Amino acid sequence: MLANLTVYYRTLYMLGQGVLPRFTHGNNFI
Repeated sequence: MLANLTVYYRTLYMLGQGVLPRFTHGNNFI
């Protein structure tokens, strides 16, 4: 279960690094 959570949050992190910046497009969302 802990390993699954690790993969889950790691996927969210990678999506946040690659996808969210495109949607925010310069907005200070972080």
